[in-house]
Amino acid sequence: MIKSKLNIICLVALSFSLVLVSCKKDKNDKSAGTCTDGFLNNGEVSTDCGGPCGPCKTPLVTSIQATFFSPNVPSASSSFGNGAVSNSTNWVVTAHNDSIDVSFDFGTSASVGQHNIINGTNTKVTINGLIYDQIVSTTLNSYVVITENNTSDKYISGNFKFYLRSTVNFDTLMVENGDFTDLVYQ
Repeated sequence: MIKSKLNIICLVALSFSLVLVSCKKDKNDKSAGTCTDGFLNNGEVSTDCGGPCGPCKTPLVTSIQATFFSPNVPSASSSFGNGAVSNSTNWVVTAHNDSIDVSFDFGTSASVGQHNIINGTNTKVTINGLIYDQIVSTTLNSYVVITENNTSDKYISGNFKFYLRSTVNFDTLMVENGDFTDLVYQ
């Protein structure tokens, strides 16, 4: 009786082992596989991307830089490692560091090309608490130039310049040589 039970247990264990071995995927089998199997196969460039699968995403390094000039603010170039862009109604770029907050609205399109920066609540610069929130004049060309809009990976790059006035002390702030790279949007 004990020998019979032991034989049955061994037979069940052996059957279970055979099922597991037969279901295991072979990493080197290039004929099988999909773009979601977690293996580099089927002509993929990297695991589950490239080749017959969708393009491989490259990691994006987001950056914003600009130079600020004003009689009340010493000329300074600043970098912002935390830039963002939103496009809920209008396209708005935002960035901040320890002393400067920047945001500018360039309307409803982010197509490659030049777009005017729009006066309003989304366009302003705050430097050490002083707010510049009125575009001085359209004749001074406050604009953004979109140099790349990757609609499949959803990021934009470009450059900008604008001139704002503080409504508190009427000081003018010139923001020039602005540049942003790989700002991701939804």
